[in-house]
Amino acid sequence: MQSRLQFLKQWVRNPRELGSITPSSRFLTRELLNRIDFANARYIAELGPGTGVFTAAIAERLGKD
Repeated sequence: MQSRLQFLKQWVRNPRELGSITPSSRFLTRELLNRIDFANARYIAELGPGTGVFTAAIAERLGKD
């Protein structure tokens, strides 16, 4: 809850710099990443600053190579 409040405060200070008033949820992350074929993906690029939820979830699903 603390991170969501901090995220909202940042948005209030700089509404033109953030595209959302709350960080991405684990449900959104799961739905988005379920559409990626990790077994056959050679490269994955994540663009944009954020809280790191997508980066962490991608890293968990990547193969060792």
